[in-house]
Amino acid sequence: MKKYAIVGASKRGLSIKRKIEHEEVGEVCCFIDNNSKKQGLIFDGIPIISMDEIVSGYSDLDEIIVAIIDHTPLLDQINEKGIKTPISVVTPMFILYPGQTPFKDCCALRSNDKPAFSYIEYHIADHCNLKCKGCGHLSNVVEEKFGDYELYKKDLLRLKELFWNITKIRLLGGEPLLNPELEKFIIISREMFPASDIRVVTNGLLIPSANENLFKTMRRNAVTFDISLYPTTQKVMERIELKCTQYDVLFNVSGLITKFSKSKKGDYFNSDPQNVFKTCINRKCHLLYNGEIALCPGPILRKRFEGILCNKPWFEEDIINIYDEDLDGNKLNELFSGPNRFCTICGPSESFDWEPGYTEII
Repeated sequence: MKKYAIVGASKRGLSIKRKIEHEEVGEVCCFIDNNSKKQGLIFDGIPIISMDEIVSGYSDLDEIIVAIIDHTPLLDQINEKGIKTPISVVTPMFILYPGQTPFKDCCALRSNDKPAFSYIEYHIADHCNLKCKGCGHLSNVVEEKFGDYELYKKDLLRLKELFWNITKIRLLGGEPLLNPELEKFIIISREMFPASDIRVVTNGLLIPSANENLFKTMRRNAVTFDISLYPTTQKVMERIELKCTQYDVLFNVSGLITKFSKSKKGDYFNSDPQNVFKTCINRKCHLLYNGEIALCPGPILRKRFEGILCNKPWFEEDIINIYDEDLDGNKLNELFSGPNRFCTICGPSESFDWEPGYTEII
């Protein structure tokens, strides 16, 4: 019988412990917690210990389960302690639906020889049904085009070679619900990265009329909606809520969006890249497209749509070929840890009123 330790003396950790016991898949020997006031106490019949005690007194463990959503700092701490015991993290399936998830689907094993990657986003559809003025992804002005499933699958397989997990995957656009193959993108994303927080980013207008198979696929794969709340979305919010509730699909809703923003016009190449990087809300929005990835969406979007944008500047060195033989996960993480050349042409922004149905570049 396998011996487990659980990081996190909490409701979630207790749920994992009792699931292991109920399904008789092993024995939980202890909880691990960094809260010194909990250390030394007994929780549900077993001790709560420190990370140091794992190193000195629990060498016979078969697996350590990190039952904390933000697991990255704990994994770093485990690495620093030199703990060699196999480590797993709780999956979104367990986090979102703990009572309904069997133990075999509750955890995903971490690889010791590959890092994690923080985030990717991918255009399921370039175009959109709302066409907001000044759309940052140009979805109001581009031609109708869907993401290529086979190329996306290939890219995920490559990223799987580089990383053991991608912390968050956002399937967006454009409006992703316009793509009739959205379910396929959801399924392959979850298949490749069982521990990833996967979200479909939408304006929500198509949710009330969406096919029930989409909701079943999202529920089965523990995928949630991120709903951008525009004034038009607000009018159908009750219908959205009822449809999602009917199929037990969870959703997050932004604040009401009444303003958009754009970079102020001015001289290019005058921005301090370090300052831009530190304050940029897009510095962690790593856009994936057909074998390439960039720190933010800007370089790839300008490359793809340079004709529409009247050849606004972008830099080839800011777009990373994920199939480069010299690339590994640590190197890509390092490349995205600071500013790129594109940061030199980003500057202060100015806001303007949100407006739908706008089909011109501003």
